[in-house]
Amino acid sequence: MDKKFNYLAFALLFMTMSFGCKKETNNGSDLENQVVSINKSDDDKVLKFLSISLGIDKQEIVTSGKNYIIREHKFNRDSVQAQYDRANEYKLKYETAQ
Repeated sequence: MDKKFNYLAFALLFMTMSFGCKKETNNGSDLENQVVSINKSDDDKVLKFLSISLGIDKQEIVTSGKNYIIREHKFNRDSVQAQYDRANEYKLKYETAQ
């Protein structure tokens, strides 16, 4: 009786582990789509940040490669993103109220 119980417990444990540990195969396209959508929403937020901070309309901001062009002045996209990331007071006032 004790041997049968051990065999059954071992078989049940083995079956549970073999069915429960399947690796999901993902080709990465879903992750790329998520990253693109996150970047798009971040870009919209940064554009709104620039618009409010500089007191200009969003339509005046042109994106060109790695730069934002505002009234013939170029701003590096990475530095503007860094400024946006540090803008806690702006986020508190304009993004948490939504």
